[in-house]
Amino acid sequence: MAIKDYLPNKDEALRAWTLQFGTFIDATPEAFGVNKTVAGEYLAKQADFTTKLQAATDSTTRGKRTVFLKNESKKLLVAMTRKVAKQIGATMTVTDAQRQELGITVPVQHRTPVPPPAVAPVLQVLSIDGRTVTMALRRADGKRGRPPKVAGATIFTFTGEDAPSVDDTWQFMTATSKTTVQLAFGPSAKGDTVFITAFWTNAKNESGLAAHAVSVNLPAGGLLPSEVAPALKLRRAA
Repeated sequence: MAIKDYLPNKDEALRAWTLQFGTFIDATPEAFGVNKTVAGEYLAKQADFTTKLQAATDSTTRGKRTVFLKNESKKLLVAMTRKVAKQIGATMTVTDAQRQELGITVPVQHRTPVPPPAVAPVLQVLSIDGRTVTMALRRADGKRGRPPKVAGATIFTFTGEDAPSVDDTWQFMTATSKTTVQLAFGPSAKGDTVFITAFWTNAKNESGLAAHAVSVNLPAGGLLPSEVAPALKLRRAA
């Protein structure tokens, strides 16, 4: 999106704007990072433009020559305005409130990018109900809730006797913005050992460090795929 120019284009609006601008900086030039000489030179150019604008618009003096002189004076005034405004804008001691008072552009404050989380969550198993595990994701410092600038967490699991040694063998389980989450595991004809890990994510879904994996032993249970069709038939028959 284009930034709107702070300087008016029309002659009379420019005259009024530059008069106010010059008056402000001439009153306390040091406060704006400008010396008294520069402020004086600016007011002189502003006064010259005012005089030539009057001559170029007065019916008794208006003509090609006076309009030309007014336009040339305008160019010089605009050029010096931008130069002085740039100097003021680059002065570290000048505040946004002062820039707003002068009517010049107030720089947009760009947000500092949020890096990926630098810490890993601590996993805590709260309960096991059949093949549903309720677990908490805690901060490493022991405080409740997510760490600052963390938007959520992503959870992975692995079913097997030992934790996987290769990252790509972990299976995605869920993404959540909560710090307490229920993980429902599918049916199994036998008991399973399941490993669970997770990492924090920021608002851009960039991941942090993986948590130390925890393991749970889940009992056999649930409705097996081969049992779904017979069960449906029994319900229809009833």
